[in-house]
Amino acid sequence: MIDTNILSSVLLRQNNFEVSRQFLKTAETLGIEVLITDFSIYSTCILLQSRGKNILFEQFIKYLGNSPNVKIYRFIPSEIQQIYYGPQQLDFDDKVHYFLGKKENIIFVSYDHDFDKTDLKRLTPAQLLEEFENFSKYQ
Repeated sequence: MIDTNILSSVLLRQNNFEVSRQFLKTAETLGIEVLITDFSIYSTCILLQSRGKNILFEQFIKYLGNSPNVKIYRFIPSEIQQIYYGPQQLDFDDKVHYFLGKKENIIFVSYDHDFDKTDLKRLTPAQLLEEFENFSKYQ
């Protein structure tokens, strides 16, 4: 599962955008499923619209529709209630990812250090690229 900050990193060319982009490309090449919450998609769309990035908005939506390894998770109302009562040290947007990470027992890809205070495993795109490389050596 990837955090909203990975998406915004690539789209807005912020932080480690080259590494984030390479991570997404490598995951697609290897056929590794990338889970994105509907919350992250909407947050990214709001961010792009607020910055007048209409072309990026269109490219992002096209990417979501054309990437066979990208899966979108949509929350149901009872899950949203559970999210709200998640770890108190996290903001709601972080609670969203925490909830899904714990529910699905999956690795969370993010630059957000707030998750280091939780029991959810967080890796950066660079760390996962390294794991992909090590995995490829033994194939």
